[in-house]
Amino acid sequence: VETVDKIAGDLYKDGQAPQYFDTIEQERLVATKQIQAILGHVIHPSEPLKKPLSEYAKETLARPHRGLPNGATIINDGCHKCKALKYYVTDACEGCVARPCITNCPKKAISRVGGKAQIDQKLCISCGMCAKNCPYDAILNRKVPCMDDCPVDAISKDKDNNSVVDPAKCIHCGRCTIRCPFGVIVMPSQIIDVLQRIKEGKKVVAMPAPAAMVQFNGTVAQLRQACLKLGFSDMVEVALGADTTSITEAQEFLEHVATGKQPLMATSCCPAWVRAVRVHIPELAGYVSNTGSPMKYTGDLVKQKDPEAITVFVGPCTAKRTEASYIENTDYVLTSEELQNAFAAAEIDVVKMPKEDKLQQRLPSQESTVYCLKEAVTAAVVSAVPKATDRIKEHGEEHESGGKAPIGLKPIFVSPLDKKSFKQVKLWGSKPSTIPGNLIECMCCDGGCVAGPGNMLPSTSGGAKAKALLKDRPLYKDIEDVTSLN
Repeated sequence: VETVDKIAGDLYKDGQAPQYFDTIEQERLVATKQIQAILGHVIHPSEPLKKPLSEYAKETLARPHRGLPNGATIINDGCHKCKALKYYVTDACEGCVARPCITNCPKKAISRVGGKAQIDQKLCISCGMCAKNCPYDAILNRKVPCMDDCPVDAISKDKDNNSVVDPAKCIHCGRCTIRCPFGVIVMPSQIIDVLQRIKEGKKVVAMPAPAAMVQFNGTVAQLRQACLKLGFSDMVEVALGADTTSITEAQEFLEHVATGKQPLMATSCCPAWVRAVRVHIPELAGYVSNTGSPMKYTGDLVKQKDPEAITVFVGPCTAKRTEASYIENTDYVLTSEELQNAFAAAEIDVVKMPKEDKLQQRLPSQESTVYCLKEAVTAAVVSAVPKATDRIKEHGEEHESGGKAPIGLKPIFVSPLDKKSFKQVKLWGSKPSTIPGNLIECMCCDGGCVAGPGNMLPSTSGGAKAKALLKDRPLYKDIEDVTSLN
């Protein structure tokens, strides 16, 4: 364990030129805190470590698996202190006679100084009219990447111009971690915990989401073989749990919205969206579906089969760690990238694994396989209406759908959840009667889970690979029992 104390020094040796920051010492400080996060600890942005990394490692190896921390933290030692400007004039300004920037500025924030346009930052409201009308494209909007990409404005600047995350506002979406060009926004990992459970000989089951499966070259069977070689006892696709989510959410819609008992419902699969509503728009919290996510139901299925199993969700989503902390039957969460790193460390190449596979579970439906794509959850819920209708009838209840798509279904799709769409959703929260539909499907990441921060492929490539899986999978309507593993 003590060797972990030497990693930063081995990476950045005395006498070598710094590669990423100003000094070798700074690079070591940043690396040390990055390792602390990999060990699964929430770092302090500015204070030095209170003990050696090896002590944190020992705590990680000994800690229980429930209630693990989550949330983004910015390492001040590496923060570039990006200056937040609104719009500013570059050297490309020609000081033209027409002066469309001055003419079109609604706040009179622009003047001509030394033959060039100059913007008063105190008066600028970032409307962008100057940039739109400049004939030389000489006016730019300089953004701070982490602040700009946070949909809920959880990141601000402190007195020293460091970016700071407000944990009370953060929705754990992880977007800032991939937007920071210096790699100094980190979230606590659970990879050491998972590898330790495997080393202890526990029955550890990998539960990859479709958005994670498509990140790896090779077939699903080869990915399963790679997981087994790494030490997992089994691999169960999370799309199987999505089959249960679809019928349960369809039933909930039929019983509560189609009957007029409530005006609308919002999907509950995206944990960043759910946290955003609970923290920032509590007026809508009562409309979020009570249906569990595919991760939740897959964990239930695995534990029903073997209560002693340790379940590990693998997906693109950092917010899933938060969800796992308050639901039962999902013990750990890894990102696709973390699983790939584990494969690399063990010298496992997925494409070189055997293609033969003795599948122990049924195949999930086509509809659930593409849950990771925008608008696909609603489509899956609609496909589940006939089975949900039968389930309701079994309980002696009737409804008006007649086994078809719910009458009056008016879906609203929100993806990504960015500053603009979040502002709109907040307006809906202040006056729900203005919501132009009765089913809100929100995916925090642009285009769906295939764009999650823990993935490695571009979302377009991941989406295409997810669709390629469909040819070998049954339609939802053709599966006899959509709530079982077999």
